Amino acid sequence: MTIQRKPPVDPSSNLPPTTGDVAPSEAKRAFSEHLDAAKEKSATERTANLGATSAAASANQAEGVSAASPLARLRRGEIDVSGYADAKVDEATQHLQHLPASELSSIREMLRDKLMSDPELRELVTQATGKAPPELE
Repeated sequence: MTIQRKPPVDPSSNLPPTTGDVAPSEAKRAFSEHLDAAKEKSATERTANLGATSAAASANQAEGVSAASPLARLRRGEIDVSGYADAKVDEATQHLQHLPASELSSIREMLRDKLMSDPELRELVTQATGKAPPELE
């Protein structure tokens, strides 16, 4: 009777020890399990690495806010409430780019003045941003 010794187990390996007597189907099953576990671990790590950026993006998406929107830019501190108002006026007049520059400028100025002076519009800006727009001078 011959006694076969199992090879030493590498503690860093998650694969079961093998000998020359392992059936191909057993080896294939063990390899598939190991591969599936590695894929799952990789997916979990990728999800965890998204971190705060993902959480912020999810919060913005839940509120219907894109990363480039004026509201998202305000929240990141890239612009203030005045900059938010300017960006919203730009969005509102985007479809008017075909107008002469002087006319477009006049329309933008009128819209911004209205946004900053009309009590109801000021309240909407305050509700959207959490900050009151600056008073007109």
